[in-house]
Amino acid sequence: RKGPPAIFRVDSTGLVRTVATALDPAIDTLRAIASDKVGAIYLTGEARRGLVTSQGAAFKTAEVSTSTPFLLKLTSSGVPVFSTYLTAPGSRPAGKPDPGGGKHDVTSAPFGLTVNDAGEAYVVGQSSAADFPSTPGALNTKDSNNRDAFVIKVNASGTAIPIVARIGFNDVDRATDVALSPDGSILVGGKSASVDFSGNDSFQSTVHFSQNGQITYLYDREFG
Repeated sequence: RKGPPAIFRVDSTGLVRTVATALDPAIDTLRAIASDKVGAIYLTGEARRGLVTSQGAAFKTAEVSTSTPFLLKLTSSGVPVFSTYLTAPGSRPAGKPDPGGGKHDVTSAPFGLTVNDAGEAYVVGQSSAADFPSTPGALNTKDSNNRDAFVIKVNASGTAIPIVARIGFNDVDRATDVALSPDGSILVGGKSASVDFSGNDSFQSTVHFSQNGQITYLYDREFG
């Protein structure tokens, strides 16, 4: 059974209040939510073609009909401020699936979201798009022929994406959560099936796979 996405607020007494239930019908899935210091609400997930994007949006349209990552900002009372697609959807056919794989094998999907004091949003996830862009100087700027983790920074007005970083090695990599460090760097958590996954000064230099063939990781780097 599938219903429209909705947002609720639980106050300090445990009372549940509805913030918004009439979100854009093009939105398929809400995957992460965050709030800034003034109480504005940020949502990311996947949307089909036809999302009503704001004037000057970083990506106004989706190139194909499959679900594409988006970012939506609302006021604390649920009034839309801006909306934008975040990138091109996945373009590679499904290959070796993740354990318990599914549609994320063939689409780009966001999984984590945070916002800084300036209202800039950081979205992390996984992309299967062969042409997924990246900022010059990022850890991985070329397609590795596998599904890569990504980090996207969106400016406070939703009109530009100054950072797109890929984190990918020789197998499947996925970012599932993100936090900001006081020094301005971005903390990214997720999982990897890449045997060549490595990092500077890591406490574990050798990959040890769990039963399901995945490792977890924490990556800390300043992406521009």
